[in-house]
Amino acid sequence: PLELKVEGKDKPKTGSIALTGPVQFKFGRSLHRVKIEFIKGTGAFASDYETEEERNDKIKQKKKISSSTQFTFREEYILPYSLISFYGIVNENSAKETGLKQEDVNLLLEGMWNGTKNLITRTKAGQIPRFLMQVVYKEPNFHIGLDDLEKEKSELPDEKIRDIKEIKLNVTRLSKKLGNNREKIENIRYAVDGDLKLLKDGRDVESKDISPQGITVEEITF
Repeated sequence: PLELKVEGKDKPKTGSIALTGPVQFKFGRSLHRVKIEFIKGTGAFASDYETEEERNDKIKQKKKISSSTQFTFREEYILPYSLISFYGIVNENSAKETGLKQEDVNLLLEGMWNGTKNLITRTKAGQIPRFLMQVVYKEPNFHIGLDDLEKEKSELPDEKIRDIKEIKLNVTRLSKKLGNNREKIENIRYAVDGDLKLLKDGRDVESKDISPQGITVEEITF
């Protein structure tokens, strides 16, 4: 299964085989300061279930409608808005052990992009992927380390940001890092959300312009 190829497998209760997943991600980090807010809420659910037909019959017969309801209270911390960056590595050596292929990586990228948009739970609804970049290297056992290379720029105080249109993503350092290692890069693949604005060397640029000259660039379509 794809999960085994990507994430690996812990040591079972019996036996000694454990597989380290070839795909590893660092914890996500907001590209701007955020204000954590504390909220309280309630939830309610009916303990006695009635069908719509049963309810209508009771109305006609002027019988008491079941109203037994239970309430729950919750307290939680939320982020009103945050643009979060994640960084991950696909290790070619571990990939051989789990049988991870390029088509599996493509499925992983598609899941990251479309799966994020389709999260519908209360805490995850509304999350949108904005920019995805995959750097494919020529040299084995090598990676640049691209985390913490993007910065945001906004006319608003960081804590007041509430929409992606209020941000420009500064990719100047990222582009320079790629350019300094262009001889070791096979190609760069990317997907971008139309609402994301990019900034490089103080000017607005398109996503394809992040990559310096001499590096093949391919836009990913899912």
